[in-house]
Amino acid sequence: MNHFILLLFITISLFAQEQTFKLQDGTIIVGSIQEETEITYIIQTKYGSVTLNKDELVQTAYEIKLNSGETFSGIKLSETDIFIQLKTKVGVLNIDKSDIL
Repeated sequence: MNHFILLLFITISLFAQEQTFKLQDGTIIVGSIQEETEITYIIQTKYGSVTLNKDELVQTAYEIKLNSGETFSGIKLSETDIFIQLKTKVGVLNIDKSDIL
């Protein structure tokens, strides 16, 4: 039960977290994810709600080195003050920032 509550809290905080989205045409949008489908995000900005197609987003590859000696490469899905969510070839990882070199 405690794991479920923690997972629910993390999911809610992901959607409440303000993020920056860069599109392939150079447009930059800052806002919070309100809704997500397989192909779109609905972003709440201070100017209103915007629907973004995921295939229009610039996806930057990141390499994260951990204190344990492990290295993970992938696309950053989200970031909070506590962790980074990284989509890798082995799956989606929630990496605690205190574990990063």
